[in-house]
Amino acid sequence: MIHEFQNLLKAYQRTNFAERKAALATVVRVQGSAYRRPGARMFITDDGQWTGAVSGGCLEGDALRQARDVMRLGKARLVTYDTTNDDENAFGIGLGCNGIIDILIEPIQPGDNDNPLALLGRLLIERQPTAMVTVVIADEPERVGQRLIVDANGNTTSTIPDRIFAEKIHTLAQSALA
Repeated sequence: MIHEFQNLLKAYQRTNFAERKAALATVVRVQGSAYRRPGARMFITDDGQWTGAVSGGCLEGDALRQARDVMRLGKARLVTYDTTNDDENAFGIGLGCNGIIDILIEPIQPGDNDNPLALLGRLLIERQPTAMVTVVIADEPERVGQRLIVDANGNTTSTIPDRIFAEKIHTLAQSALA
């Protein structure tokens, strides 16, 4: 998995954000069978290039289409793919996918403090334990993609405006670090 993270990080670092937009697709939940498990990622640029994978090939094309929309709107979204359908036009038929896969697709801005790829780069270099909690399911769609990050020194970065909710997540993140 470290090699995959390094490839994602290299692709991110090579991206000229003055000319390109980018997004990160992350498998966040799987029910049934799928080629990739939660945590699998794919870095996508608006010119159709990608690094990594979220499936065995059956979802990448649509994930690219969804990512372009996320880049255009600048808002994260959770996309659910149901590959259990017997319909011949459904995703995954004959490709070994037979589950329900939730993928978080979020825009990547290099200057954001909560940018997951910049955080990954710091973790690989500094090797400092860090917890990152990202909202993937919410009653209010604008909450999807909000994030709280806590490092081993207690430094916290948060994009969660609801203070009480953020405090609860902070407590859970600190417990995870402990």
